[in-house]
Amino acid sequence: MVALPSIERTPDGRRLVVDRVVDADAETVWTVLADTERWPEWGPSVSAVRSDDHYVESGTTGEIQVAGGP
Repeated sequence: MVALPSIERTPDGRRLVVDRVVDADAETVWTVLADTERWPEWGPSVSAVRSDDHYVESGTTGEIQVAGGP
């Protein structure tokens, strides 16, 4: 059985948490999620990512541009 995604928002509306169960091992999932250049491919709300690091790791900083945002 696959769980349906749950969505939580903080009172200020700035945080969105989505959780899903996928049929893949943790390493494969992290490789996909950490690749900032591919975020616009699987996250339609992400229109651009600017970061010095191609992959997210501890200490990574950058900017994410979302559709309809500045």
